[in-house]
Amino acid sequence: KVQGIRGNGNYKSTDGGQTCTQLSSTLPNGVSSPWTAVGKLESDPNNANRIYAATRGGFYVSDDAGATWTAGVSGSGICRDMTITPSGNIWLKQGLRSFKSDASGSNFTEISGGVLPRTGSRMRFAVSPQDENYAYAIEVDGNGRFAAAYQTTDGGATWKTIGTFNLLLNPHNNQGNYN
Repeated sequence: KVQGIRGNGNYKSTDGGQTCTQLSSTLPNGVSSPWTAVGKLESDPNNANRIYAATRGGFYVSDDAGATWTAGVSGSGICRDMTITPSGNIWLKQGLRSFKSDASGSNFTEISGGVLPRTGSRMRFAVSPQDENYAYAIEVDGNGRFAAAYQTTDGGATWKTIGTFNLLLNPHNNQGNYN
């Protein structure tokens, strides 16, 4: 069963998008390659040569503008999305676990396992640009339906549930697995 269209890696432009060249380091080498599905690419706010990729094979980091890539978080699993703050902290979910980095973007700490669950469902993060201690996570269930919303006010050390699915609160209308 084929779902969607497999990607062909990442492309780079150095002229404002007039031309693009494929990053050979991301050329997929089979259907299970992480580069066949990339959910998000972002550059580090403090280092333009540092690029982060959320892929079907996990979270990857390049320190040379995409020439080479290394796994950014140990373990395996899909990383569909990430959020990078102005100071350089990265919030992401890979596999069943959620993580937050320090400002270097290199050292990650798991922030899931308590109120913020370890789950195979999709989860997205939003962080306040005024105070990075305030962050929110939205979780959808396996059917793409809103499951719960969570809030932290201490940078991810503790979380509280601020909303759960009910017939009046389903903002995704069963489309939460899509962007």
